[in-house]
Amino acid sequence: MRLHRVELPRGVPRGRGWTCEAWLRPLTGADEAFLQEEAAGLAPVERSSALLARTLVRLGTSRTVTREVIGSLTLGDRDALMLHLRASTLGPGIDAVLVCPSAGCGQRMDLELPVSDLLLPPYPERKRTYRTVIKTQGSCKTFRFRLPTVEDQEKACLLASNDAAAAAELILKNCLLGGVDGEAADRVDEVTPTERLALARAMAELDPQAEIRLNLKCPECGSPFDFVFDPVDFFFRELADDRQRLYREVHLLALHYHWSEREILDLTRNKRRLYLGLLAETWESRRSGISR
Repeated sequence: MRLHRVELPRGVPRGRGWTCEAWLRPLTGADEAFLQEEAAGLAPVERSSALLARTLVRLGTSRTVTREVIGSLTLGDRDALMLHLRASTLGPGIDAVLVCPSAGCGQRMDLELPVSDLLLPPYPERKRTYRTVIKTQGSCKTFRFRLPTVEDQEKACLLASNDAAAAAELILKNCLLGGVDGEAADRVDEVTPTERLALARAMAELDPQAEIRLNLKCPECGSPFDFVFDPVDFFFRELADDRQRLYREVHLLALHYHWSEREILDLTRNKRRLYLGLLAETWESRRSGISR
């Protein structure tokens, strides 16, 4: 099976340097079945971690990629991997349908997105921790923080469905490493709403792959609007649309080639459909011969 090389935008610290090279394999039928069955009840962030633990073959020189390793990735690195995984499995182009959010419009729009356009180049600055100075009325504080990781998001997802503010506060609490001067806050409850917003912006600027924001314009009413594209959620929606198709493909290949279910599920989607295409050609040629 062909592996796909990925250069992570931020990478993982290793000793005094950084590991930015990763190798992915495309999804097999077994991975698709895993998402539909064992991982069906997981939150999207948990499902993506479980899927990457199966498909991320190598990270740098390490050939053992565990859930803990996936959890240590920044959100931007995770999203980059998911975009590459989507491209290797379903192709380099994404077709989406959006609805204009302007009041009284509601125009449906077909959107074609090359995956390559959604991927950012390597970040110019890679650090384990960062500092930012936040000036507000009457104060000037310096905060030290790290970027949110997949593990942070997984912990927060348990709160997010019921209390988005509590989920955001948990992530900030985990990422805030305290201040470096006498005035800085060391605890989350000491950070003002203005400072929280500034910290969130600083983190987003340092990990821009974590939020893919598209600037669009409605062709009907001309109104500009922003759309945040979530590659994890979208990829899983695409795979869910083909849920029954997987088992129909297994049925047809087993029926005609007499392969076991395991042998068929070990095939990638492209390989399965290559054989199904050959079967369709055979049936068509036979029908044509009969009609003549």
